[in-house]
Amino acid sequence: MEKSTSSLPKCRICHERHFLKSCPTFHDMDVNKRRNVAREKGFCFNCLCTAHKREWCPSRRTCMVCHKGHHTMLHVDAKPTTKSTRNQRSPSPSCSPERRPNNSRNNRPINGDPKPKPSSSTTTQRHRSNVSERLSCRTKTHIFLPTALAKVITTDGCDKVRLLFNSGKAHTIISVKLVDRLKLKITQRAGKTFTTVNLQSFYDHSVKLQIIGEVKNHQHFTSPEPTKEKHLQSIYNHLNDLADPHFFNPINVEIIIANDQIPKIIKAGLIQTASNMPIAQSSTFGWIISGGCQY
Repeated sequence: MEKSTSSLPKCRICHERHFLKSCPTFHDMDVNKRRNVAREKGFCFNCLCTAHKREWCPSRRTCMVCHKGHHTMLHVDAKPTTKSTRNQRSPSPSCSPERRPNNSRNNRPINGDPKPKPSSSTTTQRHRSNVSERLSCRTKTHIFLPTALAKVITTDGCDKVRLLFNSGKAHTIISVKLVDRLKLKITQRAGKTFTTVNLQSFYDHSVKLQIIGEVKNHQHFTSPEPTKEKHLQSIYNHLNDLADPHFFNPINVEIIIANDQIPKIIKAGLIQTASNMPIAQSSTFGWIISGGCQY
């Protein structure tokens, strides 16, 4: 995988790879323009997703300004209601223009000229900064994928490979890049390509595992963007036998281990430092880090 952002959706505004709430073009719009674009493009007003409408939105999050069922970036400040004054009322028939009281003195400012009303651009800019402030104060969540490093034993020696564990898949898949790089033998069955890989643990050389997986191209090996938060990278560095010392950067995966092989790898033993932190799962390749981290 050359691009870590390949798993992110393609923005329907600027056509880059990111979520709509992270789109700089969408951020630079005023709120009325954002709302019009959301209607035209068919975005959910609550979560900015295109898969459903607001009435079918599964998210329980609401606007952080008014707590109503729309996204904070689509919030419009309510216009202040103007109270009718006596000067705005139409004069009664008994009051002629000559008898109308002169309120020019009352309308004159006490200290110099009246303050100019803020322009619409200033109000829009202030609203954007308020929305950005509220969004930045939200609790962030990063999901760590369960990955591990292992040795691949071949006739020419050994090489390093990164594994990703996916219990949602039934059968293990192996990247065609790994097959080409190590010149692995392949077989054809029922129109599908398979190969066999011999894995060995970095920490215990007596642990060897032979797996058979279907060979697929790089499109099946996408992973989320790595975290940029430095303090998250050392959460479990106190464990000497981490299965993947760079678990915070889940790219370059070449084998996805599925349920046909996971029971052979996972061992008894869990470590969790706090409820909002990921877990460390014991395995034949070392401690595997996975789960959500809120910070």
